[in-house]
Amino acid sequence: MRSALLATSALLFLAACDDEIRLPVQEVSDTVTADYCGMNELMEASCVGCHGAGGSDPELTDIADVIDLESSVDGAFYVVPGDAAASYLYAKCDGSAEKGSSMPLGGSISDENLDAIATWIDAGATEDCEAR
Repeated sequence: MRSALLATSALLFLAACDDEIRLPVQEVSDTVTADYCGMNELMEASCVGCHGAGGSDPELTDIADVIDLESSVDGAFYVVPGDAAASYLYAKCDGSAEKGSSMPLGGSISDENLDAIATWIDAGATEDCEAR
């Protein structure tokens, strides 16, 4: 009886703290390509632990889903094709967003991969893969 009560209490505690549970960020040791496939690779390694199906908004299992998608923060758009500086996703990754935490929580994205994100967005955020 006591162990059932403890297990139930633990589950309730975890459910109450769901927004605080974070999966570890995988380190991306290599620079990803500055194209659609590289962005999806980076999102898979660094973001979908929290922003996967059924997780926190926005879902980042396919980076194309956030192109021209308005966030709930001051009308900012996650990815503005042709303008990394105006893209909320880029600001969250480089730490320059005025609201909320830098992403990914508990980790960081290398300068090279930040440059790849900016290059992909500035080039129009297309769904083309260069090297594949």
